[in-house]
Amino acid sequence: MIFLWRCIDILPLTLSRLRSELPNSTIVVYHNDNPFTNFKDRLKCRHFLSGLRHAHVTAVYRPNNVEEALAHGAQRVELLLPSFIRDLHRPLRGMQKTDVIYVGHYEPDDRMDALLALHEAGVDVQVRGPGWQSVQKRHHWISQQKIERLWGDAYVSALSNARIALAFLSKRHGDVYTRRCFEIPACGSLLMAPRTPQLQELFREGVEAVFWSSTNELVDKVILYLSHESDRAQIAAAGHRRVNDEGHDEYGRAAQVINWLDK
Repeated sequence: MIFLWRCIDILPLTLSRLRSELPNSTIVVYHNDNPFTNFKDRLKCRHFLSGLRHAHVTAVYRPNNVEEALAHGAQRVELLLPSFIRDLHRPLRGMQKTDVIYVGHYEPDDRMDALLALHEAGVDVQVRGPGWQSVQKRHHWISQQKIERLWGDAYVSALSNARIALAFLSKRHGDVYTRRCFEIPACGSLLMAPRTPQLQELFREGVEAVFWSSTNELVDKVILYLSHESDRAQIAAAGHRRVNDEGHDEYGRAAQVINWLDK
């Protein structure tokens, strides 16, 4: 198997040659961002998109990418969900505890409105990740925070030691789940994310994760679970069991890819 991950610089001719010269190999291509979404992304990923017809299997990140890949000439399309890393994303308890945290990039959608609403409701919400400099200039409360990128155990510790960890979904990429939806439960924190049918299939709502459809609902649920510690801890523990028992780690995804090849 030749697995090409985010191979935007590999020419279609290269894939054609690989297929011709290695006839017993299976070529799989994958891109976890959305190369189909707009002109800028399609231009950046033009070689990737043109090469889909030469791959035996095109793996896509989100369900709506299946038809888009087929429209670009893909022969066979499979859904490959994001995952957590088994030896990295695990409960890592530390001294610094937080009530609510969001670790992720800034995007000009409704995530800032949601964070601001939580702050105005008196919730201690912490933010980490890239791209927040312009927002810090406009909002005094967030300018007081040391917002930085977190990697490795620093990232894991931030999630593990938050009572509630938020996940926002990129509207630009059309996300219906994100990698943090698996990393957060794996780290032992309570996942709160926007409600989507896909997330409701992955987690039992109110049992293994908590979802919202509006900013008001998010604020209400954050306040509810911060004041009901036993319920919060029970849902967090159930979410942790779910992602581990169902194999939402890199080993589970690898087994999925091997199963494609076996077929």
